[in-house]
Amino acid sequence: MENYDLTRALRAVRSFLEDELSNWYIRRSRKRFWGPEKASESRDKAAAYATLAEALRTLALLFAPALPFSADILWRELRRKGDPESVHLAEFPLPEEDLKDPELEAGMEIVLKVVKLGRQVRAEHNLKVRQPLKRILVGLPPGEPGGVLADPAFRDQILEELNIKVLETPDDLGSYREIRVKPNFPVLGKKAGKAMKGIQKALQFLPPERAEEAREKGRVSVEVDGKRWDLGPDDIVLDVKEREGFAVAADQGYTVVLDTTIDEPLRLEGLAREMVSKIQNQRKADGFALGDRIRIKVSCSDDVARAVREWKGMIAGETLAEEIEILPPGEGGGEGWKAWDVNGNSVGFLLVGV
Repeated sequence: MENYDLTRALRAVRSFLEDELSNWYIRRSRKRFWGPEKASESRDKAAAYATLAEALRTLALLFAPALPFSADILWRELRRKGDPESVHLAEFPLPEEDLKDPELEAGMEIVLKVVKLGRQVRAEHNLKVRQPLKRILVGLPPGEPGGVLADPAFRDQILEELNIKVLETPDDLGSYREIRVKPNFPVLGKKAGKAMKGIQKALQFLPPERAEEAREKGRVSVEVDGKRWDLGPDDIVLDVKEREGFAVAADQGYTVVLDTTIDEPLRLEGLAREMVSKIQNQRKADGFALGDRIRIKVSCSDDVARAVREWKGMIAGETLAEEIEILPPGEGGGEGWKAWDVNGNSVGFLLVGV
């Protein structure tokens, strides 16, 4: 900002606004915002709103020189007693060094990287986040504070965000995935000539960490008869085999392994969480406000009904439902009823305000 480099400055502001504030803090704090009707009745709810307000006020001050009208609208909405009427009459914010917490920031950085990898491996293996899994195994790069993952304040964030029951940190995760780097003979053969056999042998005996690096970067270097060969994406072929029942992702020394075995209790919980998603969509479509309490009627198969009964408390808590009434399939219908597909099951919903 001092150099009037608005592009770089606003990229940093946008990154914070989208990633850390919106997609992490606000989303992770939804239950806090859903506390008692009045923020004054709940210290936790009041703290959540106060933190959000402080972040937005500071953002208004930060981007005011570049987005003057948007910043002023935001400022006027959040203006406190004694504040200037316009954001452009307020002082530019200064960092409060005594509020920095390096250990907390380092711990959260690890949490965010593990969560990112966990989401990646779920997406790659078509494992919806709403389907709970039994366990996650995590490996950190050398030098990272492994104790972070033993601290419930950090560990529970990972488990909740990825919808997994248990987090483990075994010493060796190499047995869960085997990566073989092979030469792409049609391409590399033309370049390497007589050195082809030597390159093939060097790739065959690559250490696991080098093979993982080749997978991450798409390239690898080997030495044959004193000559270095830098092999790019067109020169090599990757053969990745994961241990049955597990899914693996790795990046920059971080490794995440998900146990993909889904037993009956996990399947039923997955059904219940899918129900929550559909009810939330229905709440929005029916025009209910964020904090509105509702009653739910649901017409479904015996399988879905079993999931609803076993997870009734969770469904009610997530959707702010005072009552959930289960009807046999085919019953219900009429005005206000909507049909949804829940993991291949046709389910009817009726939401009624309380």
